[in-house]
Amino acid sequence: EKIANAYNINYKVLFRHSHTQFAFGYQTPVICEVMVDPNQQYHHRVKSKLVDGKMVTAPMNEVD
Repeated sequence: EKIANAYNINYKVLFRHSHTQFAFGYQTPVICEVMVDPNQQYHHRVKSKLVDGKMVTAPMNEVD
């Protein structure tokens, strides 16, 4: 927030249940601080596999 204020940039804090439509109202840059649960569990979405002895990672848009 202090950096945003120092450079006169819009600043917004996003919480777990925040709506993100606020960003569409700005015509200038916005610095967002995203508050997350440090205990949140997640699963990696990018899959890698061994092909001809080399690790190959699937494209980000490829789903299971």
